[in-house]
Amino acid sequence: MSVAWLLMSNVIYTRLVLNANRIHLIPLFLQGTNNPYYSRGQRDASSGVLEVTLGGRDNDVIQDGMSGGWSYIFTLLEETRKLTVNFDYELFLSRAYESFEYVALVVSLDGSTEKEIVLVNGKGMDDKVISESEEKATFLAVPAGIHKITIGLYNNQKTQGDEFTTLRISAISILAATG
Repeated sequence: MSVAWLLMSNVIYTRLVLNANRIHLIPLFLQGTNNPYYSRGQRDASSGVLEVTLGGRDNDVIQDGMSGGWSYIFTLLEETRKLTVNFDYELFLSRAYESFEYVALVVSLDGSTEKEIVLVNGKGMDDKVISESEEKATFLAVPAGIHKITIGLYNNQKTQGDEFTTLRISAISILAATG
């Protein structure tokens, strides 16, 4: 079964498969991050699951943040009262993170409006796995036109090579409520 973006409203109902040209990996989707080397991603060819990983490359200290995510560009034919992005995900945080280091799962609309979904602090204990189905982010009063939704990660810093986090997105839908 492949992952699909599903865009629904009272005007449009379209199923869009992830290997369409509208899906893109964005290595630096949050403002203020400037470390593309520490952001990488892939799309599983058989399942369609989207994955993005931050950190885990070397022992360099990065204190000005890292971000990466997957974006989808779509068109709204009319103003939308409420735009809801639903998704299933799994978030893995390695045990090497210290308590002053954190990772945030973020949903962004048009690169400026951001919704923080989950914030996880490191504790230097066991690896952490957070798995959720039907998580959502809601945006109000979205005008007609071309828009970009990005689902991704922000990591405030890393101090060791074994500090990394991985986000796997297995299902996504976008619901536009108009009128």
